[in-house]
Amino acid sequence: MRLKIRLTKDRIELPVNYQAIVQGLIYSAFSKEGYGKFLHDEGYRGEKRKFKMFVFSNLFGKFRLEDKKLIYENYVEFYIGSQSERFVQQVYEFFIHQECVKLGINKLKVDTIQIENLPYFSEKKNVWIQMLSPVTAYKVNEDGKFVYYKPTDPEFEEMCIQNLEEKARAWNMKEFSAQLKIQEIEFEKKRIAHFKNTFYITYMTKMKVLVDYPTLLLLWNTGMSSKGSAGFGMIRVSL
Repeated sequence: MRLKIRLTKDRIELPVNYQAIVQGLIYSAFSKEGYGKFLHDEGYRGEKRKFKMFVFSNLFGKFRLEDKKLIYENYVEFYIGSQSERFVQQVYEFFIHQECVKLGINKLKVDTIQIENLPYFSEKKNVWIQMLSPVTAYKVNEDGKFVYYKPTDPEFEEMCIQNLEEKARAWNMKEFSAQLKIQEIEFEKKRIAHFKNTFYITYMTKMKVLVDYPTLLLLWNTGMSSKGSAGFGMIRVSL
């Protein structure tokens, strides 16, 4: 399940790497106790890692670059998705009851909120996936260095499947088996992204994949590969 949110103001000023600011806005929907504390400090634990089980997109709207800052005109739109209906419901209720919200230095009016669901299908099928935020796939070697994979690397698919399997274990999906096969890649565009104190190699890409519904739904709700809760790997699906 996901939300599409539009925030408005005549002029919206943001840094180029704004993901931490958007993440902060999302976390402001939760109290610092109870579920909010669990989500921020712990998350859902798999065998080796923990996951927040949500993802958010880039900001969309007409913008220009001015003094190394992004200046959006009139509005920004973005998507938030989660495997947890509780998460989506709480974020929805937060925005629906706010006349304005703070995004960085900007006070923005909450204009529209839409709920979106992924249409069901049976059997495996070929679908097109396009990134709404850049995807990053990597492992850390024995020397503590990051080894990155681009979408056309065979290891990229393996990393995505491994990530899905780990998320499924964290969500206690006992019968889950990731069914994902990359069939075609239309393009891949490399980007260097900065989130908090770390730089990541990421890619905007569009690909055709052979997938079943449970796998696609988990991808749709939590993002492709790593760092979904930092705003990486959100997908748009064309069935």
